[in-house]
Amino acid sequence: MRKYHYSVIILLTFFLSVFFNLPRTEAQTTPTPSVLSRLSTAQLEQFISQLSALIAQLKQQLAILQGQTSRPIVSSPSPISSTLPPPPITAFPSKYNLLLNNQKINSAITKSGALQVGEIEFLQDKILELENNNTQTWNQFLHPQPFGEQEMRKMWLQQVALSLYVEANKIVPWSILSYENESLNLLLAYPIESYSPGNGIVSFSVFNHNPIIPYNYAKEISKLYSNAPNTPKNFLYSLVMRMRNDGWIHAFGDPYSPACGISNGYPVTFSCVGETKRGTSTVTPLFIKSVLAAYNIPSQFIHPYFGHGGIFFPTLSLAMDGDALYDSFLGGLLIRPNKIPVENSFINLNLVKTWLTMPTCQGPRLNARANVLAYLALYNKPEWREDLIAAYNYKPDGSYYSGQWLKEWAIKGTMPFFCQNTDPAASNYWTPILSESEWSFWLGKIASVSSS
Repeated sequence: MRKYHYSVIILLTFFLSVFFNLPRTEAQTTPTPSVLSRLSTAQLEQFISQLSALIAQLKQQLAILQGQTSRPIVSSPSPISSTLPPPPITAFPSKYNLLLNNQKINSAITKSGALQVGEIEFLQDKILELENNNTQTWNQFLHPQPFGEQEMRKMWLQQVALSLYVEANKIVPWSILSYENESLNLLLAYPIESYSPGNGIVSFSVFNHNPIIPYNYAKEISKLYSNAPNTPKNFLYSLVMRMRNDGWIHAFGDPYSPACGISNGYPVTFSCVGETKRGTSTVTPLFIKSVLAAYNIPSQFIHPYFGHGGIFFPTLSLAMDGDALYDSFLGGLLIRPNKIPVENSFINLNLVKTWLTMPTCQGPRLNARANVLAYLALYNKPEWREDLIAAYNYKPDGSYYSGQWLKEWAIKGTMPFFCQNTDPAASNYWTPILSESEWSFWLGKIASVSSS
């Protein structure tokens, strides 16, 4: 502070001597008139202006000496706290106690049995890490198989922690408290289903071992399609549209091991599938399930689903074939990225449940018929019929007529491998999905617009 006082004296003396530059002689012994009285108005205003600037500089010097700041003083400085991260949350927030004490939520979490010793503390720690944006350790479970039961349960508890975080902080406008018990179980209960080791998938917990990754993917979708109404159904539609636009195709062979380095026992995970953009009727539903779970939208992997895998969305009353993104009439026959309305990827859940209870080839036939009819009906929608017209005009060789390849594909390409269309007396007979008169009707409609 003493140094500050010396600075004031020195700067004032220098300023006055330079500004006034008053001449003095050794013979001058009578008092001089007041300095300010000898200044003109313009000089006085200049003096006040420069003196104000000097005072501001001195204030800055004082602040530096006191260690407050090294930046110039401004009229409305921002609070220091706004530039610093908030202090970490150490006490478990009460909003989570309210959720964990909710009977429906508690019953869903403990559906497969009470939490084991230390698991409630682990869950609380994971919630605090989310609140403090400190999830660097959430990737720790990615390693070669095998996975112990306790380790798989910890992966599951990370998913539960994220679900509660999304609910407690109202990340989405819908609430898990509105779900029926069965749907809530799909989000919070320990997943006991397992998948074929040949696919490199042990369980949903392992596939979605770090739910922060699909959570970030979900946030990207919300930004990409920010104009869409913020509802669970529209989010599902946006997810399918993004996967289509990203060019997802059916996986043949094993695209995951060479692309993601998951040999030597490493499992197929959400990250790897997302990088390759290659799906199967098992992998694609699990990818979709992971993203929806991150935003608290329940879904259920279903197998068998007319001969392979599918997915149910119980709170939306929808079902989807596991290969609907890229397969034939659901994903478009010729053009990629496909040009099919996103709604065509889904079918009414109650219808599918009924068809799945029917004899071997009857249910799949009704499902295939519904998909083909929805595709053919696009002839009347100019913005969506590009793929349909391309398929109608496609001729593998000169012997084909317009519409022949489309008709053949609908007859042969939709029939499951366990059905046949040569012996009507057999239990697995595949009845034609459209009659000849129906084909004449639809091909005539498509012909009327194919050259327009």
